[in-house]
Amino acid sequence: MVIKGINYLFKFKNFVFIILGLLFVSPVIFSQQENLYGEGNGKIIGTRTINNVHYTIRKHETNNVIIGRSPIMYVYDDFDQIKQKKISDLYENANVSTLEIAVSINNPPWVKIVFNNKVGWIECLFPGDPYADNNWSIIEKIYINNSIIIVRKLQQVLEATSRVNVRDIPSTTGKVLFVMDKWVPVNTIAITENKENIDGITSHWIKIVDNKGRMGWIFGGYTGVERGGALHLTPEYIINDDLSRP
Repeated sequence: MVIKGINYLFKFKNFVFIILGLLFVSPVIFSQQENLYGEGNGKIIGTRTINNVHYTIRKHETNNVIIGRSPIMYVYDDFDQIKQKKISDLYENANVSTLEIAVSINNPPWVKIVFNNKVGWIECLFPGDPYADNNWSIIEKIYINNSIIIVRKLQQVLEATSRVNVRDIPSTTGKVLFVMDKWVPVNTIAITENKENIDGITSHWIKIVDNKGRMGWIFGGYTGVERGGALHLTPEYIINDDLSRP
């Protein structure tokens, strides 16, 4: 009886440890997911399920977004298309700021905007999540000249518009690793959050990898995209481009 009692005690303790593990470990995993974006754009601030459609609501704060939809867009009090109510009209060339974005699979995002002291939701044209695959998530922080450079994920293809130096850090003080030839496609890995002005050009620094597997940083102001596509496919650009289309 004593031995059976001890066995039951051990089983109960193991059960307690499992429950405690679920209580304490799960929030840590969720917290790590949240911290992919820090307190910046992309941070998950909520979720909702509407008509069996799951929406992820993210922080997406931008300014001076010019509406291109002609002749008019409707602004709603919510992105729930069943219960939403129209609160205002939004005309072409209106200047708005954005606060949040609600995204779901295979549906156009909804964007929460501010204009004329009003707050409401408008729908984008094209489906997709600009933060998919952790786009724009924080990869690392680099300390240069007593400044913190936040580096975010960005994956696309770019070309240099002239021969450019590829450096070991996102700064003109960085060591030159190799020279990137003009109009040779390279894959991007990351982008600096902030922009810098060099030679009168304001742009981000871009981390690239070439077809030889060499990696380094180039100034984004010296890059271009074949056939005039988006220079940097950041979530801000993707949403602004959608809303500015006629």
